[in-house]
Amino acid sequence: MALQDADLERIGRYVQSQLPGWLEASDRPLPGVQVVEKLTRLEDAILSGQELMRSELHAQRELMEQRFTSMQKQMDERFTAVLREIEVRAAASDKRFESVDKRFDDMQANFARTQWLIGIGFVVLGSLVSMFHLLG
Repeated sequence: MALQDADLERIGRYVQSQLPGWLEASDRPLPGVQVVEKLTRLEDAILSGQELMRSELHAQRELMEQRFTSMQKQMDERFTAVLREIEVRAAASDKRFESVDKRFDDMQANFARTQWLIGIGFVVLGSLVSMFHLLG
């Protein structure tokens, strides 16, 4: 079976149309300029990724600082509130102790008066007994 010129031309056109795709698919080494361009694009992609990573880390760091500042502020407010509550309780305790001290002082004064009255009563009774004994 011999190929005619028309068949050869059709085969030639088919090969010409498919040849660029076949060459791209093949693993042939690229010329030096294309290698440099590819490496440059790769380096640019890596650098842009690093810059993006830096900006993301910076944003996260700022967000963490804001959260820490907010938490510190909340803790300071809580500590201040607790200190105020402790001071109020201490003042109430002092007031109660002062009232108890006053009550004890009043009881001691009443006891002292009672002692004096008992003492005066014994003196009066002793004096009366002595007078009745002398008179009687």
